[in-house]
Amino acid sequence: MQRRSGLRWYARAWSLGDAGVVVADGPHSGSSNAAEVYIVIPQGALDPLGWDGQLGALALLDSLGVRLSRVDVYYDDLARVSDPQDVLDAMKRGDALTHVTTWLPWGPGSDGGMTMYLGARSAECMVRVYRKWIESGNPADGVRWEMEAKGARAPIVADLVRLSATPAVVYFELLRAHCDFVDTSDGQRADRAPLLGWWSALVGSAGRATLAPKVKVESLARKWGWLMQYVSPTIALMFGARGSAAMNDLIDAGWSRARWDLIKGGSSG
Repeated sequence: MQRRSGLRWYARAWSLGDAGVVVADGPHSGSSNAAEVYIVIPQGALDPLGWDGQLGALALLDSLGVRLSRVDVYYDDLARVSDPQDVLDAMKRGDALTHVTTWLPWGPGSDGGMTMYLGARSAECMVRVYRKWIESGNPADGVRWEMEAKGARAPIVADLVRLSATPAVVYFELLRAHCDFVDTSDGQRADRAPLLGWWSALVGSAGRATLAPKVKVESLARKWGWLMQYVSPTIALMFGARGSAAMNDLIDAGWSRARWDLIKGGSSG
């Protein structure tokens, strides 16, 4: 169903189903590609798909050339070997090996709920640790460790988790790279101290991830394949409706923004 007012940065938007999925196009920004499409798939729409279904959704988006701008990944500690209070106490004591400089507790509230935020909301990576069973009202739920990855970090996290044979281990490695909880009570330096007991029980044998961005090689052949598969029907329609003049207008509009470096020895002159 098309929305009446679109989205903040896009002229048109459609709601797909009743789980919050939104697709928008017609970017207002002059620096955006006019053909850009914006997609929002909230957690509530992904959870019913199960793990395999969610991996399939990520694979589909990747095959379409979608550039991920935000990815949320979570792990539920159903045994509750960890707790937001443990995280808060460790941060207060300085028992953390991390580059995180911003952390914030919320709670405990009157209902017993509590959340720890590790990292700023504006950063590429932020982790929330909260008592999921209080939020959901389901006593079978545990403590949720939820990572919000944005910007350049989003596709890195998505690829590491999606392509791994042991996604839970990879996720713990990502958590450890973001913030590692160590026991410095005997005076050891944080980078040499052993893990705190509850943290060691949670992450098991997982190491610390070393993040390196995925290199996606752009080529003229790749762009031609995308053009033939997804854009050629629209080009044919425009030619049929408006003739060759429309094709000339299309070329003129894209000339200054074209990736001329992909043509060896080529130029826009």
